Formats: sequence, structure tokens, C-alpha cells
Amino acid sequence: WFRLNVLGEGGALDTADQPVRVRLRAARMGERPGSLFSTERDYVASELRDAGLGDVLARCQVGDSVSLIAPAQAITWNRLASATPITMPDTGMIAIELSFLAEREPERAVVRGLSPEAERGLLDSLVKSDGRWKRWGTSQLHYRILEPGNDTLAISKGQEVTITYTGLLPDSTVIDGLRDSGGELTFVFGDPDQVIEGLEVAVSLLHDGGSGRFLIPSELAFGALGGGAGSVPPNMPLIYEVEVLRVVRGPDGPS
Repeated sequence: WFRLNVLGEGGALDTADQPVRVRLRAARMGERPGSLFSTERDYVASELRDAGLGDVLARCQVGDSVSLIAPAQAITWNRLASATPITMPDTGMIAIELSFLAEREPERAVVRGLSPEAERGLLDSLVKSDGRWKRWGTSQLHYRILEPGNDTLAISKGQEVTITYTGLLPDSTVIDGLRDSGGELTFVFGDPDQVIEGLEVAVSLLHDGGSGRFLIPSELAFGALGGGAGSVPPNMPLIYEVEVLRVVRGPDGPS
């Protein structure tokens, strides 16, 4: 059973590849909305289709609010949960209130936690929005070299490197403004647990005096748990602007 409560004015949902803010409340018939499951977060269309809501997507657009009544087992509920498994009754009907609140522009994607599928959609949108990105191998890390540097020597494991950088969320919120404060970071390249993995990859792609812009997936940053004292949500890709200030190459090479 399907009822349209509010007609939106946004785009179609069944082909959307950008995150869409969804509010969902599920309850047994006659009980308080959301008493079984309640969430408001970003999804991409593929997640909602995989959860069994493909027919709903085909009939809705951004801004719509609908009511559904469906068998409890018609929905794959754990596809809708970001972390905690959902326990639903084996039989009976479930009342669902579903609102498609807003389609997010790539650079304004939600700063709350993303699901892995929503992160992939966001990364794809960010890359497509600027054709200058280059992909690092087969990973989801992308980069642009802004300044080539003073030489063509690769930075090697064991060398002391001094960098400055600015770390940003996709909506341009600064999470680490080391460059803006005039700060520097010195570390031994290749030693574990000194910087996030994506930042070390960034340095490996630069030369002494070089700089670049790097789109780093969460698996090479703070992962599914987030970090940065709460400033980086779970599964959130980051953008780093990095400059190599100095490289100490040891007694057998230039510094």
C-alpha cells in the first residue's frame, strides 16, 4: 500500500547517483512512528533499491513524502542501517513513513557519517565534477599536482620529510589548518602510524618543493569510525592540499 503525502519538486530518485537525505520511520501497525526503526541520513539510490524500495524510488522524486504499508520481511532492513543490525518481526505488516528531503551537491555532501555506498557515490560525483583529477593506481585516491617541485627525485622510505597541509571535508570545512597557522609537520617517511595512509601516499607522489591536491577515500584516512576528535564523520572522504617543504635525504644525497 502506497500513499503520497507531499509532492516534491526535485529530480528523479531511481537514477540518482548522488547522496540523498532520507528520513525513515518504521513501526508496527498502530504503534508510534519510528518505534521499530528510525533514521535520517544520506543514501544513494542503489542502497535503497537493494533494500527492496526500488518500486518506491521509481514513483518518487526529491522532496516527496510517502506512507507505505508492507510485509515486514519485504524490506531488507539491515541494508538501511549504517551500523547496528535491525531486528524486525518475522510476520505482520509494517507502517513506514519515508521522506526524500534533499539531493546533495557533491561539494555539500552531508557532514554526518556516510555508508560505504554513499561514500562511493560521493567520490564518483567529486571526480566527475572536475576532469583534472588523476587516479592513483586502482584505488579511489585521486590527485592533482599543483607544483612539480625543485627536482625529480622520489621521496624514499627512511628520509625525513617536512610538509605543511590543509585538510578539508568535501564541503570545504577545514578539519586541520596546519598551513593556515604557519605550522609544519616533520616525520620519517615510511615509518608507521605517523600520518594517515592517504597523506603518506600524497607525499610519495610529490617531490621536494612540490605541492598537490588529493582526494582521499576514508579507507586511507579515518575509516568507518571517523576521527579527528569528532571532526571527521565515519566513511568520509577528505581533501588534502599538501606541500613538501624539505626533504633530508641523508649523507649520500642532497637535502
